[in-house]
Amino acid sequence: MDANVIMALGMMWKGMFGIFVVIGLLALVVFLLSKMGGDSQ
Repeated sequence: MDANVIMALGMMWKGMFGIFVVIGLLALVVFLLSKMGGDSQ
């Protein structure tokens, strides 16, 4: 039972970390695109 709980927690943390990374990358891309768009106009 403990091994299953630890495995589930590990998968949950990996999933949350992956989601945070994706959100951070999307925010960075949007920031860069808006910056380039503002410079070109």
